[in-house]
Amino acid sequence: CNAGSDRSCARCNLPAGEYCTGFVPGSRTCIAGHYCVNAIQTACPKGTAQPNTGQGSCPACGRGRYQDQTGQTQCKTCAAGTSSSATGATSASTCTACPAGTKSPAGAASCT
Repeated sequence: CNAGSDRSCARCNLPAGEYCTGFVPGSRTCIAGHYCVNAIQTACPKGTAQPNTGQGSCPACGRGRYQDQTGQTQCKTCAAGTSSSATGATSASTCTACPAGTKSPAGAASCT
């Protein structure tokens, strides 16, 4: 059976946030760090995170945050003294050092 199929290999018809497999009868709620669409559970891609269960999407990391791994429940925070105006950042390298004479707290979108 393919992912998103029930034990009889029929395509599952489930709402977003739920998935099924051919090995376990019935539907399952999508776990945190993942999203479920078309009855298939998928790890959140880099640059996103999902803290809740039963979701159909993974929101992009906001400004001052990034996520360099898949399947995560939280975005990582740029360190104090750095900032990032990017959304959906996939690397700590988007957190750039503040220019001389400016500063920022952890998770800042800009330096002041």
